Amino acid sequence: MNTPILPYTQFKAAFTLIELFVVMVLVLIIAGMLIPAINIRGHAGMRKASCGNNQRQIVLGMNVYANDSGTKWPVFTANRAGQWVPATDPTLDGTATAIASLEFLTFVTGNDLPKKIFACPSKPLAKPMSEADNHGDRTSLSAWALRGSEFIGYSYDWSVPGNGRSVRVVTADSDQQVHKNVVMAAFDDGHVGNLTRTGGAYRNRDAANDDIYTAVDDGPMNTPGEGSTTRAFVR
Repeated sequence: MNTPILPYTQFKAAFTLIELFVVMVLVLIIAGMLIPAINIRGHAGMRKASCGNNQRQIVLGMNVYANDSGTKWPVFTANRAGQWVPATDPTLDGTATAIASLEFLTFVTGNDLPKKIFACPSKPLAKPMSEADNHGDRTSLSAWALRGSEFIGYSYDWSVPGNGRSVRVVTADSDQQVHKNVVMAAFDDGHVGNLTRTGGAYRNRDAANDDIYTAVDDGPMNTPGEGSTTRAFVR
């Protein structure tokens, strides 16, 4: 029995050169659209990580200072002669004391904590001025490099007590919008974490779910070393 001969079928090639060229062009266009977005996200992630590392070094520097001086945290102001003096007044201005204390930390640690560490990478101009530019009353905002609205990179809760817990926030981004819906914060033991926005507030959920930027749960920062062991109120 003879096997029937099937008719010859001519198969068309999968892609012509023109079709392949069109596909390659489309791929390049899409890649060109995605790469800038990826770069922006990558840069934002790097700035956030650097911000957290800055705060970690600040808090570790505070701990080193505490071990050397026999006190827990540096809380300083300056008199009219520009001399550093411990801040003990329970009616201190929170922001001015935070600025003076951080600036004192740059002074007492020398080059171990360079001034750029005190600036969030997303707000690089908000840092202590050079020593040559420090004149007069260092408790004022003029003690820092002012560039428009830039005045302080990180808030510091100088009411943190000596027996603070690991969930106790010590520093945090002063600008709540600088990393969009996340703020970087450093805790009593030196670790760094993200605080996300919940119900319009940035909350440390491990510390009774309080908003670290308001005094609703914690009361005001009044006296150095006498704040909550778990919760913070930063300015």
